[in-house]
Amino acid sequence: MRIKNLQDRLREHIRDRITKGELTGVGLSKLADFPQGHLSNFLSSRRGLSLESMDRLLDALAIGVMDLVATDDIQQWFKPRNAAQGRSAGAGSDCTLRLGRWG
Repeated sequence: MRIKNLQDRLREHIRDRITKGELTGVGLSKLADFPQGHLSNFLSSRRGLSLESMDRLLDALAIGVMDLVATDDIQQWFKPRNAAQGRSAGAGSDCTLRLGRWG
């Protein structure tokens, strides 16, 4: 899962809640202290969001990142990796390798 995927999921989540009548774009903008034009551009896929802006929207929506991640994505993350890719077959050690390359 990439940040772009999370932005897409956040966009879908917001659109879905607007469609259901649970909130409005203007109302969400006010809750998040976010310019309505920025939210409109984000929802129409004209612009992405900074991490800070995503956090403000998540807080305003009272959800977290994990609410945007599907169960299938989590299960896929913990599946054994292909040894040919230089990754371990164990989930714990795979996470260590992923974090290790950034350290």
